[in-house]
Amino acid sequence: MPINTIDNLTLIVSLVSAFIAIAMFVIASIQTRIQKRNLNLALFNSRYKVYIDSQKLYQEYTNGYISDITFSHFIASFHASELLFPSKSGIYKFLDKVHECAVSFNGTKRAMQSTDEPTALEMIYEYNREASSNLNCFLKELTKLMKPYIKIH
Repeated sequence: MPINTIDNLTLIVSLVSAFIAIAMFVIASIQTRIQKRNLNLALFNSRYKVYIDSQKLYQEYTNGYISDITFSHFIASFHASELLFPSKSGIYKFLDKVHECAVSFNGTKRAMQSTDEPTALEMIYEYNREASSNLNCFLKELTKLMKPYIKIH
């Protein structure tokens, strides 16, 4: 009889241990799914910030001048895009071109205000016009490039 009781106790302890192990596995798998979703959300938020900062840059460009604050936010997002998007997406290269055009646009705007020499103004105006033409449709192109990564509809 005592052997039977020990066997029953061993069975009960084994079943309880198995139940605890299964419960721990379920909890761990739920935590893993939650962490994966949190990481995906953080990635989405970071990618979306790149898009929003680019939109702000475009909005200020259409108003005629890009502020230093907007430009610094854009630069930070532009550099972050190298890590946030796969290189095959072309987003970083595209934002690099936008960055160059924005620098040229702001630089020519400042240069126009600081000189009144006609030949210099004509040359500065030509650079400004070229930078403006490159910036004109960048938001459409950026939206197209980012659509798979931030699901813009």
